[in-house]
Order: sequence, then C-alpha cells, then structure tokens
Amino acid sequence: MLQQTKVDRSAVERLVGRLGHIAQIVAEGNAQMQPLFRLQNATFRHALAWWTRVLSSHVTVPLAPRLVFPEASESGCVFVFTDAAREMGTGHGGFTCVRWEHG
Repeated sequence: MLQQTKVDRSAVERLVGRLGHIAQIVAEGNAQMQPLFRLQNATFRHALAWWTRVLSSHVTVPLAPRLVFPEASESGCVFVFTDAAREMGTGHGGFTCVRWEHG
C-alpha cells in the first residue's frame, strides 16, 4: 500500500480497523492512528511506514500477564470492548456503561 498511488477505500478501512485493534495492545501505535483515521496523505504514509516497521520486527506483547483476573463486578474493575464497524464514518468503536447491583 505504501508504494501504490491509488488504493481502494474499503481496503484502507479494513487495514485501519485492524491496526486500531492492534493499537489497543501495542500502545505506541495509538499515536500513529490519527493520521490513518483522517486519511491525510503525507502523515498517512508516515504512519503506515511506522506500522510496517513495527509489524515487520515481530513485536510481541504479553496478552495475559496475570494468572488471576478480577471479576468484572469488583470495585475499580474496568472492562473494554470495541466494535468493528466498517460503514464510512462509523468505525469509532462502541461502548456501554454497566452498573453492577451488589446485593
């Protein structure tokens, strides 16, 4: 995609969506997501080049460093989920508020 002068929009949206999910784990990637969301040409190519270097280096992040996880209902516990919306302009993720009733 870096060497191409024209790219199909759905391919870009698919790639940006996948990188957005990876950026939740590879925190340094968050700074590289904004140009991808905005599709700014020069900064888009810079961000894409950054992702290419990082993913080519086989970066690894432990996904479950703990042996025990708190229950979602425990005080102070936060859980996050995202959606994978592909419609133009709606791929900003989903969220919800959950209220636990302690009885």
